[in-house]
Amino acid sequence: EKSPPNAVISRFLQALYNAGRNETSIGLQTKFLFVTRHPIANTYAHQSVLEGVYDVPFAKLMDNYVQLHRYLTTDLPYLENHPLLIKLEDFAANPLVELQKIFSWLGVDNSPETVQDILQNGLGEDILADPNAKYRKRWCGGAGGTNGIRQEIIARKYQPLINELGLGYELEDWCSDS
Repeated sequence: EKSPPNAVISRFLQALYNAGRNETSIGLQTKFLFVTRHPIANTYAHQSVLEGVYDVPFAKLMDNYVQLHRYLTTDLPYLENHPLLIKLEDFAANPLVELQKIFSWLGVDNSPETVQDILQNGLGEDILADPNAKYRKRWCGGAGGTNGIRQEIIARKYQPLINELGLGYELEDWCSDS
């Protein structure tokens, strides 16, 4: 999701970069790590990037989120090298564990010492423990917040779709997560 076009064309990218390769002889070139984000935070983040350039309605961005993840979940069984799907929120809350999981998946040193060194010295910036805090505040009634009726309408419409995707995000209870 971090690069939505890559999620939509992952099977094409796999075919392109693995052309003439196989797992046993040469080794496959591609590995896909997909990072998801809470749908409401994702929608607000896209709105903030588009602000002043395009006025895209909230519902349209939510529709795009759902459709992108439908493509992704449809493609996952066809991707080789066991693609990895992680939540941004899980990574931010426990970067050591999540980075160890990623390193293990990549087949590189995932020892706590190595991962801790990367986290302390290799990133160049701090990881926010709650990257969605400002969007949750906005949604839950902070400055410029979303009113309760609108929240309920959006949650009722999109929660079943989010559930079908199996991403494990809650819309109705997001305000109580803080």
